[in-house]
Amino acid sequence: APVILPGHLDSERRWQSYLGIAPSVLMAFGLVALGIAAFRRRSAALLFVVASFAFLAIAYAGFLITYPKEDGDNMKALYVLDAALPLAVCGGWAVERLRRFVRNPLVLACLALVVLDLVYVDARFLIL
Repeated sequence: APVILPGHLDSERRWQSYLGIAPSVLMAFGLVALGIAAFRRRSAALLFVVASFAFLAIAYAGFLITYPKEDGDNMKALYVLDAALPLAVCGGWAVERLRRFVRNPLVLACLALVVLDLVYVDARFLIL
């Protein structure tokens, strides 16, 4: 049976899960936008970032099919670590696109505060 966390730690973990949706959406948007930009510009460098993530996803799917596990633990962490760099680039691409779209400095300052708050909540959980 899994260890049950104390109430205050469990609620922090839930908040971290909810707040993790925003960076995930930004990275997914960035991945799509970067892929579109790579094809429009015919840029091999941009296409390489998208392709590295696509090849990693294909490798993970192949691993799941080749070595199925009954307990569901399929070494996801190793693939997530490899995906961190291309996803970070895609997240940065999305933030840059968002910055170009939103020209109001006050809105940009609010977005920066939200990102700092997300980092604070994440760092607080990691220090535990």
